[in-house]
Amino acid sequence: MLHFLVHSHTMYPNDLDTLKAVFDDVCVEHGILPDTEEATGVAAELVRLFQTGVTEMVELKSAIRSRRHDLQHAS
Repeated sequence: MLHFLVHSHTMYPNDLDTLKAVFDDVCVEHGILPDTEEATGVAAELVRLFQTGVTEMVELKSAIRSRRHDLQHAS
């Protein structure tokens, strides 16, 4: 069984506001409708990033954009 290092970050309302703002920006930027499987993937990736210690809005945006770029070029 594999174990992953995950920081235990309690999410406070301002953290959820940050995640929501980044989610909204990424969805608008990439034309992703909020209630789609693709949007769910973006949300899951943002939470994963947050849990691994990426908690600042600028860093989250950069990381999610980079990840999406990598996935688009891998296809």
